[in-house]
Amino acid sequence: MQFNRGTSAMQHYVATRPMFIDVEIMNTDIQVVLGDDGPQADSSSIAEGLSILYKEIADTVRKEATTIMAVFPSPNEVMSILVQRVLEQRVTAILDKLLIRPSLASLPPVEEGGLLHYLRVLSVAYDKTEELAKELQSIGCGDLDIEGLTESIYVSHKDEYTEFEHASLRQLYQSKMAELRAEAKQQSESTGSIGRAKGASLNTSPQQLISVTVVTEFVRWNEEAISRCTLLFSQPTTVAANVRSIFACLLDQVSQYLTVGLDGARESLNEAAAMRDRYVIGTSVSRRVAAAAASAVCLLFCSLIYF
Repeated sequence: MQFNRGTSAMQHYVATRPMFIDVEIMNTDIQVVLGDDGPQADSSSIAEGLSILYKEIADTVRKEATTIMAVFPSPNEVMSILVQRVLEQRVTAILDKLLIRPSLASLPPVEEGGLLHYLRVLSVAYDKTEELAKELQSIGCGDLDIEGLTESIYVSHKDEYTEFEHASLRQLYQSKMAELRAEAKQQSESTGSIGRAKGASLNTSPQQLISVTVVTEFVRWNEEAISRCTLLFSQPTTVAANVRSIFACLLDQVSQYLTVGLDGARESLNEAAAMRDRYVIGTSVSRRVAAAAASAVCLLFCSLIYF
């Protein structure tokens, strides 16, 4: 079969490839990526699904390349059209279903993954798509700017990345603080019932209000956010600006957490001191109050030294 050197013949050949016209193939793509979990699939499962799908796409392009090299007098031009179509049609169709951008006005619940789920999926999708682009380039794509084309697919997501990352960090912090308050309330109610039976009430201790473990969790969120930032952006100035803003979020979280914790510790110590004066319950309480105060101060300095 002979083809002319015209662009129309090349485009017609590419457009009639099964991967672009077979409805069953296109419908199966997203199922391969998400599996049985659907939109709630976690990022690691999605990464695995994308690896499987992108390998199948690369294998298909490799087979097509063999035919193109044997049939067309200008194979590089055809490969350029083929690879461009793969990225713009098949890959983009997958990502449009996978990367559904949440609304910042109505955040998805933390119980359903929150904003962090979207950011993690964005990260693994970008990483796997870059790997596919490199594989397609090694197979052959003529003079196609495959790196630029890959970036253009994600431009809308990257434009709003910083805003989403900040919102996610705020959501994680608010969720954690709500969790700590609920735990403190539950413990206070439990110990309070015992205290009332003895004619006194007990509050959550300063040791429970300030914890280096909690601050370490803030740091882990920050590290994950920075790893996403360095993956999505390559320009040093952009990376530096984003990392700086993410680190500022961490400092703000630690500051708020320590302030809330120390305020709670102060209230707890004041109440304990008032109980001592009211009920004259001995020096053992005085020792506990002093120990609690020392512990609160120690934890504060440990947290500051950590940074």
